Amino acid sequence: MKKINFILLILIGLLILNSNARGKTVQDFIQDLKSNDEKRYDKAAEYFTECEDTSIIPILIESLDDSNATVRAYMVRVLAYKKVKGAIPEIIKLLKDSNEEVRRSAAEALGDMPDNRAMSFLFKTLEDNNKWVRSFSATALGKINDKRSVPYLIKSLKDSEGEVRLSTVKALGNIGDKEAVSHLKNIMEQDTYTKIINAFLRGGKKGEKIIVYPVREAAKKVLEELKAKQKQE
Repeated sequence: MKKINFILLILIGLLILNSNARGKTVQDFIQDLKSNDEKRYDKAAEYFTECEDTSIIPILIESLDDSNATVRAYMVRVLAYKKVKGAIPEIIKLLKDSNEEVRRSAAEALGDMPDNRAMSFLFKTLEDNNKWVRSFSATALGKINDKRSVPYLIKSLKDSEGEVRLSTVKALGNIGDKEAVSHLKNIMEQDTYTKIINAFLRGGKKGEKIIVYPVREAAKKVLEELKAKQKQE
């Protein structure tokens, strides 16, 4: 009996020691995310991503309403990383956030946790003034994989930013609806978005640069996949 009590005391002591070593609450780490001190921020980020204690989840969700945009944006990413689907309704609300980084994080998170409850909100953010919010919104709709998104994505094929058109093409390919075929053929032939890459990546010489058309190439690939799918049906 004495031996059991002794072991118990050791375990309690170790727990206390571990607690004191950390010496911080969840709220303390949230405050560290607001700090301009890079080390404090990094330690807080490490804590939230590595913590397996599910009891902190309600606090993380609550922090989506924090007055600090850095905290809101970061917590969205943490909740998506942890696949906390219970946070989706609150994340959807952040698609209307005044901060671009928060909206971008929310759109990206909804791509990591696809949910058709977000569709109507993502339709609206396809017209956001930030290109990355539009791009991640298109990606999220592609992952939700609902044909009701197709008309909205077809409209986004005319977006002024190549990155958005590229995400949109891939989203339409993921959904695989025939309605998009003629529009994809058009963009495959006419899209002007270019990138300069190392020729070596395409079998050329090291050190040389070549111009590629990412949207055209993506559209061609999607059309080939749709054609193959039709043959199988």
